[in-house]
Amino acid sequence: MPALLSLASAILAFLPCLADDTPPQKPNAFHVGTFKSALGARVDAAGHIDSGDGVVSLFDASTGEPLVPRDMQYDVGPKLSLTWNAACGDATISARMAAIPLTAGGDSRLTTAILLTIENASMSAVTTSLGVRFTAGGEADDDSVRPRFNEPYDASSRYELDDDGALLRDGRIVMRWTGTKPQVNVTETPSGPDAAVCELSWPDLEVAPRTLLSITLFVAGPPTTSKHVESRWRRLFESLTYITAEERANWDIKTPSTLRLVRFGDKPTFRGLRSAIFMVRLLGIADDVVHEPRVHPYHLERTTVAQWAEVLAGHFEWNMPNAVSAQLGKVIGEAEATIESLDAEERLAVGAALARCVRLGGSSLLVGRVAAMLRDYVCVEEMNGVAVRPWEDPTRAAAAMSQVLDDAGIDVEIPTFAWADVEVGTPAAAFQSLCRATSARDLDGVLTSLRDVQSFFDVNTIGRMDPDGEPDAVFSLAYLQCLRNLLIDDFGPALVVMPGIPSDFLVDPLESSMLPSRYGPLRYRAWWTTKKRRKINIDLTHIMMRSPESVLWALPDSREIEQVSMPEGGSYVVDGVGSIELVGPGKVQAEVRLAKE
Repeated sequence: MPALLSLASAILAFLPCLADDTPPQKPNAFHVGTFKSALGARVDAAGHIDSGDGVVSLFDASTGEPLVPRDMQYDVGPKLSLTWNAACGDATISARMAAIPLTAGGDSRLTTAILLTIENASMSAVTTSLGVRFTAGGEADDDSVRPRFNEPYDASSRYELDDDGALLRDGRIVMRWTGTKPQVNVTETPSGPDAAVCELSWPDLEVAPRTLLSITLFVAGPPTTSKHVESRWRRLFESLTYITAEERANWDIKTPSTLRLVRFGDKPTFRGLRSAIFMVRLLGIADDVVHEPRVHPYHLERTTVAQWAEVLAGHFEWNMPNAVSAQLGKVIGEAEATIESLDAEERLAVGAALARCVRLGGSSLLVGRVAAMLRDYVCVEEMNGVAVRPWEDPTRAAAAMSQVLDDAGIDVEIPTFAWADVEVGTPAAAFQSLCRATSARDLDGVLTSLRDVQSFFDVNTIGRMDPDGEPDAVFSLAYLQCLRNLLIDDFGPALVVMPGIPSDFLVDPLESSMLPSRYGPLRYRAWWTTKKRRKINIDLTHIMMRSPESVLWALPDSREIEQVSMPEGGSYVVDGVGSIELVGPGKVQAEVRLAKE
């Protein structure tokens, strides 16, 4: 993993570089975890850190009043940085958090490492007071207010300190700490979920001039299996340091191939992509199995078949099939059982999403089952004029279905679908404008609409479909679908590369590594080689699974092409509409020179 970021730089990480001066909305809660696991901690706006087996918060040890963080934001990846106002003087209390799964003794359990720092930036010593309160957590097993894996409050639970000073709940370790020794008070049987179980206090904490003091907390989540060896898991938990926890989080954050799949030089777009993938990857555990979306942190209603199919489609289109392949047959079965009872728009959403899942390739059995549903319930006369999702182009939705039907050897007429009705000024309207501009090859419109979409990012570049609501997975899935349409158009007989990429996006290289397509995965790289944007370099590798009629590279500029230079073995044809047809072996390179403006 790359080297750790410094504390000073962490506070600057992940800020979206948008022109809008309106302060971005901050979410009511954060999920802290990694890309490789759905295990995670939840931190609300009041600074309550919930590991699932207990809740940690800070308070002023001299008054007992809670300390509420003035700022919270993600560091690189889903680690969290928090800053509190200290209880007195010039001291500032801040925290870095990393939440990772630890696996030992037959159990995989969350561990939240919290590095608290008390900084005195003044030239004289200050004395402050700090307390850490641990409570049992809520009574309800509610995903909207607690982490996905949590242990509800139990009045019969007993808490105690062991010989090493760690806090135990019914014999299993739930919290330990290192650093300046605190005063410790433990309540064996707390009176309720919000009553203090354990309080650590430093009532007279002296901080020398221009120095830092650090205290590290390690908070465990509940067991995820009933059969495990507690002593083996505890030995691993007790050996953990904050540095190793953050290094492990960094490895897990950057492991997914999707983060290496596409790199935009445009920072807001790439940060939005990274955040959207984080939201979607919370569905998976160890890149293995995707679990059905819950209310938190997705803010979906209890999942419909259409939403579930859209989640799977996003994974297939962004090269994460291993996480969802095992679920596809189940979702197709649920769709077959319910599609007849759905209203027209929901039926269309199911058909469009499942078509996206199987059109890139799949077993002939699954393709046939999806095609049969399309023939019987979607490609029927009464579906003419039915609206697609706000972030979808009806022509592309119809094309995806046509491809699946062709693969299954079914010949039916595809209805004419309609654009969704959207309210001006909403995320839905911004997504639809982006779709329309992409389909029209209006690159100025693409850039304007994309910035409109990004205006609904929060401080961590995670979006929300409700302008007044919290970040949600629906926005993230829509963002991923629209970005893919900028990078590749494989809905027709030709494979079109970069159909919606504006000129400004190629000042720094745009890189794609093995992006899945209907015609096979492709890797490409493109960038302007001169400041005046007259020359663009193109590097394309295509692994053919099907043969398109042609491979077209859409240029990010409408100026006339003066010259195309290609190595021996490659050739090109200018199509006259801002694209060149690249002909060559599996790997094609070209330098294109455009006319002066």
